[in-house]
Amino acid sequence: MLKEKPLLVSLDLDETLYYRADSLDQVPYREPNKVLPGSLAPYLYLRPHADDLLRGLANHPLRHFGFFTASCGEGTDAAVEFLSELAGHPPLFYFDRSRVTFRCADSFGPYNYGPSREQVKDLKKVKRTTGFSLDDILAIDDKPVYPRQYGNALYVEEYVPGDTNDDRDNTLLRLHRLLTEYRHIDSVRHHFANKPRYFSSWETPQCSLPT
Repeated sequence: MLKEKPLLVSLDLDETLYYRADSLDQVPYREPNKVLPGSLAPYLYLRPHADDLLRGLANHPLRHFGFFTASCGEGTDAAVEFLSELAGHPPLFYFDRSRVTFRCADSFGPYNYGPSREQVKDLKKVKRTTGFSLDDILAIDDKPVYPRQYGNALYVEEYVPGDTNDDRDNTLLRLHRLLTEYRHIDSVRHHFANKPRYFSSWETPQCSLPT
């Protein structure tokens, strides 16, 4: 039997693991999980099961995690510290906006015609920093920002808190189960080659946390 390899999971922050609001009025039905100092959007609301996902990755002997976000500043640093405390373990890496590439692209639509700036996250930067091969890095994001490593990314629906959304959102619970049960012995690009890039479209049953 082939030996399982370590897997590094690169996690986006905003609208993937949490939502940040600039006013309590934006999410009136629940208290924020954290108030971030030095931030224009200081009120942080965790996505359901974000803590389970982080602790699951931190406690798994062959899983590692890091954060790759397009945000920056004191508030983002405080959010990463908060998530690290939830996980009980610091991330293997933390990249902010300074590591994101912005490229010009033509946008066509009824209200947008001409050049625009697109965000691009490059996992080769993660590879150089951590020493992990691209075969062993899986990125999770809510936006298609990995055109250079398309096969390494799984995309989830954008998280925006709502009094009904939170009751139905089991995205990170399903992702937690996937990453717990997945035996990484080859390449993530090969393993997920026949799966939709958008994880929310996978046909999976309702699930509970693994015991």
